Amino acid sequence: KRGFMKYFSLFLLLILCFITSCTNDKGISNSNTSIKNNIVNIYWEGEYEYDGCGFFIQIGELRYKSSNEEKIGNEFKTSKQSPAQLEYIILDDKIIYHCGDLPSASKIDGIEIISIQKLSE
Repeated sequence: KRGFMKYFSLFLLLILCFITSCTNDKGISNSNTSIKNNIVNIYWEGEYEYDGCGFFIQIGELRYKSSNEEKIGNEFKTSKQSPAQLEYIILDDKIIYHCGDLPSASKIDGIEIISIQKLSE
């Protein structure tokens, strides 16, 4: 009986350590983990390789940069804004990006795209 309790206690301790040590490396806090779904505007500001700034997402008055910009398809690469249905999570961390011939990086609020669908204009 004593040996069982010793191993059972060790097992519970290991489980507790595992649960408390799990972290989320995407910059998502517990307060912002809710997935939101909105109609947004996607702005294409050119290829990074040609001094462009990639995509920006505008939700209301706020602009964001996506942590997973590769989820935004080529159909959004237009010279005007593109409306989209976006499922996303607002990140706690700022997104650092380089574009144009600016001497230093820029920072903007971050967003993680869960799903995106282009709407007709």
